Amino acid sequence: MLSVLPQSTCLNLARFLLLSLFLTFASTFVFGQSIVTNPSAIHFGNVAVAGSRTQTETIRNPGGSKLVLTRVNARGREFDVSGPSLPLTLNPGSSATFLVKFLPSSAGNFSNSLTIAFYSGRNRRRNSDSKSVAMSGTGTGTPPPPPPSCKPPNTLVNGTCTPPPPPACDPPNTVVNGVCTPPKNDGMWVPPVNTSWTWWLSKVPSASSLPAQSIIDSDGVDTPASTVSAMHSAGKHWICYVDVGTWEPGRPDAGQFPASVKGNSVSGFASEKWLDIRETAILLPIMTQRIQNCAVKGADAVEPDDIDGYTNNPGFPFTRVDQVAYNKAIAGIVHSFGLAVALKNDGDDVGSLLPFFDFAIVEQCVQYKECGIYSPFVATGKSVLVAEYQGNITSICSQLSALKMNGILTNLDLTGQINSCH
Repeated sequence: MLSVLPQSTCLNLARFLLLSLFLTFASTFVFGQSIVTNPSAIHFGNVAVAGSRTQTETIRNPGGSKLVLTRVNARGREFDVSGPSLPLTLNPGSSATFLVKFLPSSAGNFSNSLTIAFYSGRNRRRNSDSKSVAMSGTGTGTPPPPPPSCKPPNTLVNGTCTPPPPPACDPPNTVVNGVCTPPKNDGMWVPPVNTSWTWWLSKVPSASSLPAQSIIDSDGVDTPASTVSAMHSAGKHWICYVDVGTWEPGRPDAGQFPASVKGNSVSGFASEKWLDIRETAILLPIMTQRIQNCAVKGADAVEPDDIDGYTNNPGFPFTRVDQVAYNKAIAGIVHSFGLAVALKNDGDDVGSLLPFFDFAIVEQCVQYKECGIYSPFVATGKSVLVAEYQGNITSICSQLSALKMNGILTNLDLTGQINSCH
């Protein structure tokens, strides 16, 4: 025989079962927790093609617990939305406003939706939800024509492709093919494109036993005028080496340089200091005297060295622009004495300096695969003289011959002990 439970016990049992169900499913469902959007639909009306119109969309949390907005996305390429960074927490009663934009690229009617994703409580995976807001608009008219094609160095100015202004060019220089170019000295000797050369910087070649090469490059201070005269008598030409970018304590004019223009030591040469090339009022008169010394001895050309200080650690904040300006000034001084001038290394500035220099002297461009940087010299009929310190002379000459450049394989002391490609 079954016993019947009292009514009060049954009621308590029912309450217990309902509470268990609530606790079990409370974390799974968002009981009425949602968002309110204003407006409920976004109508942009008519908007000219390639134009735009912006409206606001406000999202409010009307419930009793926090909501977290995780994504607000405008579907379709004709619509866009921007606003606060997400995820964004909305406390009860608070709201956030987003800017929705319609950007028709062609004529016609467009419609899509703004999707808003959010969740409540702490469990994003279980309590997430989303809502969509309809968007619509009409593109009117025809798209504007595309801007005119304009290739560098030209630029668009008021819708017109405009060439750059002519470069600043002070006399006696003139603009030739858009480049500020120094005047040509028709009586000046320049190295031929195909030639032979040798480098003697640590000692001076003997006047009675000159090297076989047709061009000899040696130090401007150490080489006597009598040796230069012997070179000319033998049908050779002399390139006068002059350091214009560093201070060397052993030079006769070393005392003319104030401490203020001496910077960091040159790597590998502790007693040699980089010069502050911005101090042209101090440096250029000294360099003019050095170059004049070359001319008095009978030089045919000048090799100004250390003209790429900005690529090193000179101890001064001078820039590439400062370096190019200084190099042009040095080239102008050399030309004022009727002598040819070499661009020593500084391959990064070939484009700016090519019109101002008559040939190039380059170190280790085969080793570092950089010889092509100096091809503009060859292309304009100017010689490139290359020195390598390691490698196979046959391979070096083969590579340089293909580039129409002139090479030697020598020692780092530059004592004239070389293998030459010519």
